[in-house]
Amino acid sequence: MAEPVSKVVAQELTIKLYYLVSQRGGYSLIPPMEVNNSRFRVEHSTSDLSERPLDFCVRAGKALGADVVVLGYLYRWRERKGEPYGVRQAASVAFSLSLVSVRERRVLWSGRYDKTQRSLTENLLDLITFLRGKGKWMSAEELGLVGLKRTVKEMPLPQVE
Repeated sequence: MAEPVSKVVAQELTIKLYYLVSQRGGYSLIPPMEVNNSRFRVEHSTSDLSERPLDFCVRAGKALGADVVVLGYLYRWRERKGEPYGVRQAASVAFSLSLVSVRERRVLWSGRYDKTQRSLTENLLDLITFLRGKGKWMSAEELGLVGLKRTVKEMPLPQVE
């Protein structure tokens, strides 16, 4: 279920995603600022809401000279209410990422992250999140970064032709 998410949060996650993918290597990336300032952005800022996301990605990729476009959806970004050692509401983050081939007009890969932090006593199977949070309740930003790292790690490297 999707919830409204701030544009600022989406932009910050985009920058973090760019950084993580560039650190991983394997892709030649177009920086987010260049995409935002491109002619494509200006000409198509009022995109037709009936346009399929796949068609939009292909059109954007062609305009930017890209082989692959990363399509992201941020479904939920709920901040923790409380302090690192005690909360009334835990942070919750959900997003998906897809790699879209511009030439083949198809989705090459999709990854999803959906996490609401739980206390260790509620879910012993979530020990990894507990350890990554250093035994504290994470903020949405911290939880989102854990998800981005995990999702980028799962992202396939491009095939060399």
